[in-house]
Amino acid sequence: IAKMEKAFAEKNWKLLQHQSHTFKGTAGNIGATKLRDAALSLETSLKKGNIEIHLIKDKLSILESSLDQLSKALQLIIPDNN
Repeated sequence: IAKMEKAFAEKNWKLLQHQSHTFKGTAGNIGATKLRDAALSLETSLKKGNIEIHLIKDKLSILESSLDQLSKALQLIIPDNN
């Protein structure tokens, strides 16, 4: 996410698209559908050249929120052995 935020801040749309694509694939591989869909939405907008800053920022925020929800869900089912 930090690399994606950096790419967004630098308006490096090609890198952000690539990172979204990678994120989409990884999320899909682990069955994290909501996260995959958020990454796909961001990737698709960038691929189409739909570079409205507020739209991209919103989609990036949705992706971050989806990752946070997944992380919290995993913490509930995976015991912390510390």
